[in-house]
Amino acid sequence: MNQTGSGLLSVVPGITASTALCAIFGSPVGHSLSPVVHNAGFAAAGLDYAYLAFDVPDIAAGLAAARTLRVRGLSITIPHKETVLSLLDEVDPLAVSMGAVNTVVNDGGRLVGYNTDIDGVSGALEAWQVASDGRHLVILGAGGAARAALFGALRRGKPEVVWIVARNPERAEALASTARSVVSVPVHVLPDLAGSGLAQRDALIINATPVGMHPKISGTPVPADLLGARHVVFDLVYNPLMTRLLREAAAAGARVIGGDEMFMRQAFRQFVLWTGQAAPRHAMAEAFRQAITARSGPG
Repeated sequence: MNQTGSGLLSVVPGITASTALCAIFGSPVGHSLSPVVHNAGFAAAGLDYAYLAFDVPDIAAGLAAARTLRVRGLSITIPHKETVLSLLDEVDPLAVSMGAVNTVVNDGGRLVGYNTDIDGVSGALEAWQVASDGRHLVILGAGGAARAALFGALRRGKPEVVWIVARNPERAEALASTARSVVSVPVHVLPDLAGSGLAQRDALIINATPVGMHPKISGTPVPADLLGARHVVFDLVYNPLMTRLLREAAAAGARVIGGDEMFMRQAFRQFVLWTGQAAPRHAMAEAFRQAITARSGPG
């Protein structure tokens, strides 16, 4: 388990033996801006908390360490959002129905799982006044983020059809089965979008894969010729803010929503779960803005 955070003392001065620790567990995690955002929030709120990033290939070992070290809260990211469920003491019913956890609270030694990604997805769609009603809902991916994308979009209305587009047929079928259990519309599984006729349909397309994420920013999960003005394209990737998918979608006349919209909203909810206090949204958002601007600069 490798700690990948750096310069923590310069971000959160005055760390003591009583400082409460929060962290992100995943593999890889070097790209994550969660430490920047949450440490800024803790500082703004005057809380004796600190947040680190750990590369954790073995989530069971990571959770055992979290129990031993009395880590207050965890963000759970790729590839552990689904496998972590069976390792927790309690899981929020919504996260159970979704089949994915992205947030853990250590409640006096009991590890309790939640999913705040769904709040991020539905909140972003609400802010952009995007509804799912009557649209083709296209979910790219079949992992934990895709489950949040599905449930978040379903909060915004009943689509005409749901498409699960993923290369792993078993995971795609598992997500399709979940979709069929919560919404009474046709649900289809595709390995890719070739021959889907997507360009002629009113569609909400949500990319819940890492395709296009830094450093491999030249990738896109949707061929440009399938994008059009009848689409809303929501890319959950936030680094870079304007992915190739979003650039090509905007050029085709689609409405586009960046991954920062989801990332910040789910982080605000995590802050509340860990601290019991309202999130200092402005401070957290400003820290994110500065960090992402620095990353997109020269070199």
